[in-house]
Amino acid sequence: MYTLSVIVVSCALTTQIIGFQNTCLKIRVAATPHDGHANDVLLHFLAKYFDIPLSQLTIIRGQRSKRKHISLPLSIEQIEDLVAERTHK
Repeated sequence: MYTLSVIVVSCALTTQIIGFQNTCLKIRVAATPHDGHANDVLLHFLAKYFDIPLSQLTIIRGQRSKRKHISLPLSIEQIEDLVAERTHK
């Protein structure tokens, strides 16, 4: 399991990965942070994006912050490769 650092920009028009900002993955989320809705959208998006079961994603820090630490069953190399491949098309 790898702990991914994420910066979330909520209330966006679409949910999408912007790219890496230093060591954090920056993601726009088309949801409000009210009642954890943006967290739910974020986790569903990441599960689909990385093709992993939702049950294997966990926000381990930052439930109520724009900076989050998310545990997922991929290596940093796999994450970087997938993001590079999918954001440069």
